[in-house]
Amino acid sequence: MRLKVVSNSMLVLTLILLVLLPKVCLGFSLDFKDFSPSAPGGLESRPGPALPSSYQNLDIPPDPQLDQAIKLINTGNLKQAMANVKEVLKQNPKSAPAQELLGAILALQGQTHAGLEALQEAVRLNPQQSTALTKIGDIYLAQGKSGEAQAQFLKALQANPDYARANQRLGLLLEKEGRLPEAIAHFEKGLAGTPADYAGVKVNLARLYNLTGKYDKTVNLLANRIPPGDSGFLLHVLLAAAYKGQKHPDQAQKEFDQALKLAQPDPARAYLALGIAYREAGLNQDSRQTLQKAIQLQPKQPLPYWELGKTLASLKEPDAALAQMRQAIQLAPKNPDLKKGLAAFLVEQKKFPEAIAIYQELLRAPTAGPTDYDLLGSTYQVAGQYDQAEKIFLQGVQKYPQDPLSYYRLGLFYGFIKKYDQAIAQLNKGLSIAPHNPRLLQGLTLAYQRQGDLKRAIETNQQVVALDPENMAQKFNLAMLYKKTGNVSAATTIYRDILAQHPEDIAALNNLAELLSESGNLPEARQLAEKAAALAPENGHVLDTLGWISHKQAEPQKALNALDKAAALLPENPDVLYHFAVVLDQQGKKPEARQYLEKALGISKDFPGADQAEKLLQKLPATTKK
Repeated sequence: MRLKVVSNSMLVLTLILLVLLPKVCLGFSLDFKDFSPSAPGGLESRPGPALPSSYQNLDIPPDPQLDQAIKLINTGNLKQAMANVKEVLKQNPKSAPAQELLGAILALQGQTHAGLEALQEAVRLNPQQSTALTKIGDIYLAQGKSGEAQAQFLKALQANPDYARANQRLGLLLEKEGRLPEAIAHFEKGLAGTPADYAGVKVNLARLYNLTGKYDKTVNLLANRIPPGDSGFLLHVLLAAAYKGQKHPDQAQKEFDQALKLAQPDPARAYLALGIAYREAGLNQDSRQTLQKAIQLQPKQPLPYWELGKTLASLKEPDAALAQMRQAIQLAPKNPDLKKGLAAFLVEQKKFPEAIAIYQELLRAPTAGPTDYDLLGSTYQVAGQYDQAEKIFLQGVQKYPQDPLSYYRLGLFYGFIKKYDQAIAQLNKGLSIAPHNPRLLQGLTLAYQRQGDLKRAIETNQQVVALDPENMAQKFNLAMLYKKTGNVSAATTIYRDILAQHPEDIAALNNLAELLSESGNLPEARQLAEKAAALAPENGHVLDTLGWISHKQAEPQKALNALDKAAALLPENPDVLYHFAVVLDQQGKKPEARQYLEKALGISKDFPGADQAEKLLQKLPATTKK
């Protein structure tokens, strides 16, 4: 997802809003609910063309024989370029660069299938050719096959971790998944080595810096470094939002004035862009005022109304938000993206019948595709109409038998209703088409996990981590699976690996402290738990871990202080309540201990300390009734 300028009767700014944000999950475990339907949170656009629309940067590995062909492409003479490439292949049929250039030319001519085959042949000849792998991913991305595209970009980066285009593309996909820290890291790598006047990925990077409150990084990236001309328009807007977030209104106004000059003779697009940037920077009231100005300047344009609706939704004003969204659709009644966005918001507001009616209408359109079956089926699922959901997902598979997304969504649906055998069957069908699709492998891991087949769950989860080694959620899940099977050493290794990359990861600090505590390494466990508590002093799980380690180290008062607060923060967590009861009992506070034990066992009798809780409860005197 990125900011993108679109040209119609006015130049307008469109963007996708994030539906899911990264979650810190101390007791991380996947659920079929974690794999969200692909309903967009805002206007949907695909990140980038299949291949460079400008032929200036085809990223072909150096080959003197192909230089002339590249020059011909740059002048638009694809026919002669094709002849030159075929001549090279006649002399050297095993030239991977020539096969890659052949694939690029075919794709640029619109022969996508033939181009894909040529690119795949280039990779067969040289599996480390990251440029060809990235072009394959670009084609998949343009076809809407994000899972397959992601697998290709990951392979490209395994071959060349510093390849800018692959880093940029992967950053876009990770942003769409809500994996913002990883997306930022890839955008930063994708920026390395680009010309000083290059705007491109700076827009994506500055936007994510603002979205995560890192205004200083936006300022460092852009201040006095914005290229002249229209390519700098969005950068001035994003820098203005960053200065506003830093509470430097004069500097913010200066940058916006620059954007306003570049927007002429259409100042509305500057206000529209700034309104969106303000919202993403968490400045919702400023966003409201700015978007209202855009509407005043262009009252017949739909997008200012739409974006104002999104801002009002952020301000928790759903009725006003719906009114603005409907106004946008009145002005653009044939825009399917606006209708999808409205339907997604209606689902969020639990207005299911209206959302279903919109998705049904979109599914009847000639342009309907696999995603439209996904959206309608997912809405039925969220609404609890499981028979209808299954019917729509099955129709999607029948209509698009070669599309992995259809099997993915049907498999997740079966997992959701606990038909794990059917879930596994459908996900494996998808993998037979796209064997390296990370989403399908994640779903299959989850199905095996819920079925209780931990061996296969681990094997599949290992494949996901091997494909996507930066996926922290999948690493956490693998560590927890290892722990469940008693392989504490493997789980410990994963948590240490996570902390080597992210030293302040609260979940990894907490979970490693817990594992070390259980294995008797209390000094290091205490050190890790204290670091986690310093980073997250209001996190009940962290305080529980620290308190229990303090109890094991015979520091009752420190244990009591931490566990008292943990129990207040997590009053429905039986494990925490049990730990607090143990420490209360040791402090001689028997009635209070009994009270927390009874509450813990009343919530659940299937938590790690349940047997010990029962035994302790039997030893404590019964509460005297007055």
